[in-house]
Amino acid sequence: MKAKYTIIGLFVIFLISISLNMYSKTKNEWKKIDNLSNQELSNIGSLAKLYGYSRYFYPNQQVLREIDYIDWYRFLVFASNKVIDSETETEFRNKILKIFTPIVPELSFDTPDNSKSVSANANESYAWEHYGIGIRLYNNIFHSDIISYNAKQRINLPTPDSMYSLPLNGNMNAYMPLSISYQHRQPSDKLNQLKKDIKKIKFKLATESFLKLAFGKPEKKFAFLQDYHFRMADIIVRWNIIRHFYPYFEEDGLNIKWDDVLKTSLINAVKCKDQFEYYDVVNNMLSYVHDSHISVNKGGYVGGIAAMVLQYYIPDIKLDWCEDKIYLREVPDTLTDRLSIGDVLVSVNDIPIDKLIEKKWDLVSASTKQGKYEALLRERLLGGFTKDSLLSL
Repeated sequence: MKAKYTIIGLFVIFLISISLNMYSKTKNEWKKIDNLSNQELSNIGSLAKLYGYSRYFYPNQQVLREIDYIDWYRFLVFASNKVIDSETETEFRNKILKIFTPIVPELSFDTPDNSKSVSANANESYAWEHYGIGIRLYNNIFHSDIISYNAKQRINLPTPDSMYSLPLNGNMNAYMPLSISYQHRQPSDKLNQLKKDIKKIKFKLATESFLKLAFGKPEKKFAFLQDYHFRMADIIVRWNIIRHFYPYFEEDGLNIKWDDVLKTSLINAVKCKDQFEYYDVVNNMLSYVHDSHISVNKGGYVGGIAAMVLQYYIPDIKLDWCEDKIYLREVPDTLTDRLSIGDVLVSVNDIPIDKLIEKKWDLVSASTKQGKYEALLRERLLGGFTKDSLLSL
């Protein structure tokens, strides 16, 4: 088998400037816990939803400043550490308000009196406009941005300064405006302090310096997602993208089960023993989205500049399927004396092929059976085995 690597965003010009937070001489330790209690799940689930509402629907221009933007991954790690051990709803509310009000000053858990809203007729208001997700660096039909609009343009847009009820967990709702009649022209002292606190979050992502990492042996030196708070943050980010931007959310029935998928994925994320298991956790979560366009990149986050990589072995052969049988479609010249096109794959490391398919079926996203098979055969079915794995034909 050959090793297949994907490295994203790795530019030589950035080698010197990358933060030393990613480098540690101490021993790598994968941090996991046995489970999350119901209270912990409730706390992190509420954090996940409030993050989605605040990031994608509250129009705070200062949060988007390119020079000093909020690192949302680190923000979620910071926030989850603060709220996970909250024992009561009151304690959770007090902690979450302290974390989020620098971003959403109007955030409240008290039922508002919208009749006192004085800005409903404001000449100019601000709200998010989403056509897809993300701010693009070039003209594109897909974009997200904060727009301004006047009273005449307000059809189907939120009422400015009106507090909207946003469900979290159980009977708990948060309240915030989705449109405001003023601009955040300067970051508040609280927002500046929050950004400073976020920057203090450190991730031990490698056991060697970056230069050694770049030119060394990645199977020995790459390490990422070790902190289960970071894994929870990663799950929360992915979960919210599907929750708010997947166009077939209700058509796929996700409006019924997506909250439960979040709970299951969070539990599996904190329990997994290494990055390979975590890769499967992410794939399993996204398999509920019946769309073959979804795939999980094996690159990892490094402070927004470079990326780590998950080593992944795949064989040189190519597979196809017919009537639930898996057979060889292409064979490299070096193996033609032992393999033939059309040979049926029986097992891998003594695992019968039907059992292997069953095991990995829920790790791919697709809308049809054919799509599932195609996704499995491209990489997932035989990917992840060691270089000395045994295929029986």
